[in-house]
Amino acid sequence: MITAYAVSVGIADILYAPDATSERVTQALLNMPVTAGAISGEWTHATLSDYEGWIRTNELADPIVKGFCKIGERCATPLDLMAVIIVPHTPLYTDVAGMEILDHAYFSIALPLLDTTDTARLQVALPGERMAWVARDAASIRRLARLWKRPWNIFMPADFITMKPRQAS
Repeated sequence: MITAYAVSVGIADILYAPDATSERVTQALLNMPVTAGAISGEWTHATLSDYEGWIRTNELADPIVKGFCKIGERCATPLDLMAVIIVPHTPLYTDVAGMEILDHAYFSIALPLLDTTDTARLQVALPGERMAWVARDAASIRRLARLWKRPWNIFMPADFITMKPRQAS
């Protein structure tokens, strides 16, 4: 049986065989689509866009189904807003003000926005019908249609190489 899932942890190892001591083929980031195939014990055969191998079954969940984004105290809209992580890694908090960490998100992960009303954190959707909060300064809000178009004025941490557009001659 082949089924569509998403990676449900910050980083998941994809191994050559269904064994924890097997060679690592690659790693998959949170919310990456996975086509699941055969199951062997606690392992599921996973096909990614560019690799295949075995992933722990508990690191997979149903893909995100997004409905509405809360943009005001009494207003929600079906906007296609996404939070794209723009720092090397950032915590995913369990609630808007607390410090309990659910997991971590890594550079370039895109997650659907659920709530933009807090001044310090954004609420995002996670695979498996879960939610988390991410620091506003760790993410860039983008429309799905413009998800990977990089704005030149985006803040990038010092350990990333930044590029500036050429000046017109």
